[in-house]
This record gives sequence, structure tokens and C-alpha cells, in this order.
Amino acid sequence: MSTIRCSACSAELFPGANFCRQCGAPVTSGSAVITSEEPTRNLNERIEGVATQRLDPRATSPGPGSLKNSVGNSAAAVSLGGHAPPSRRKIPMALLVGGVVLAIIIAIISSVAFVRIRSHSHTTDSAALIYPGAQTVVDMTSDEGRAIQLQTGDSLDRVLAWYEGTLKPTKTMRLTSTSFVLRNQNVTATIATEDNKTNILIKQSVTP
Repeated sequence: MSTIRCSACSAELFPGANFCRQCGAPVTSGSAVITSEEPTRNLNERIEGVATQRLDPRATSPGPGSLKNSVGNSAAAVSLGGHAPPSRRKIPMALLVGGVVLAIIIAIISSVAFVRIRSHSHTTDSAALIYPGAQTVVDMTSDEGRAIQLQTGDSLDRVLAWYEGTLKPTKTMRLTSTSFVLRNQNVTATIATEDNKTNILIKQSVTP
């Protein structure tokens, strides 16, 4: 039985086909070739004018090597100025030393100010305990506190009443008929009369 083939690509044609299914060439009565009347072609012979060509296989996805190269290129791009992950910055040594020195200076200034305020408060408290119009006989200051000896011509009862109102003692002791001791926290006041004079001895200890 004879087979009808395309004259362009020698592909087999179906009976009644108007176009070649291989190359798309139009099929006419004159273009169709009956293989029984054509000489046998060599299979290895290259056919000229064939519209279709062999396609070389291509990879549809990158292989492991391509992926590795892509990662390497990304890392290189980051090192050359890309957005690299933030790194921890070290504090300069000069800045650290300056901060320590500043902290020490602030501590010294605060200590001096505290000592001045404390000394001023002690002086104010001692001045407030001096009987009005009294003569200062002794005024001594030491690390343990301050001692003041006063003398006035007012009576014992009047001086005692004034100190009770000013000092507000937590404890009052009567040593003799002419001497009393008043204590309040860090202040001790001893009041005694002698030769129509009232002597006052105030001892103020440093507040711990």
C-alpha cells in the first residue's frame, strides 16, 4: 500500500489533509509525494528546507552550583555596600574614662555641698539654743559636736522655762535645787545658778 508524504519534510500525511502536521506546508495534489513511486531515502540524509529544527535541551531551574554562586554574589554585594545586619559598636575608651571622671567630680561636689548644708544646719540649731541676751563664755567645736557655755542675769525659773519651750526636752532631770539637765535627741542643756548668775552649758553632738 502506498503512503502519501509531504514534499517539504517527507512527513506522513493523513488522507484528505490540507496542511502538513509536521511543517505546516499546504498540501496540494501536485505537492504530495507517494513513497511507493519515490526512491528510498537514507535515514541519515539531511533533508534541506525542513522548517523544524532540533531544540537543544535547556535547564528549567538553576542547579545547586548556580544557587551557591547566587548566595556568594549576594554576600559579596552586602560586603561591598549593601544592607548588612547591624553590628554592635564598641564604646570608645576615651568616652568611657570621661564618663567615670565626670561621675567622680559630681560625687565630690555633692559630698561637699552636703557637708556644708549639714554644718550650716548644726550652726543654726546651736544659735537657736542660745538664750537671748546671754553672754557667751565658751564656744568650742570638735569632731564630736559643739559645746557652748552661756551666762545671764535672769532667774533660774525664767531660763528653765525658756529652754523647755525651745528645746522641748524628752527628759528633764533635777540635780539639785539650783541645777537642772534637759535632754532632747543630740542636745543636752545644763542650767544652774551661782552668785546671782545663771550659767547655761549646751552640748550638741553630731547627728549620726
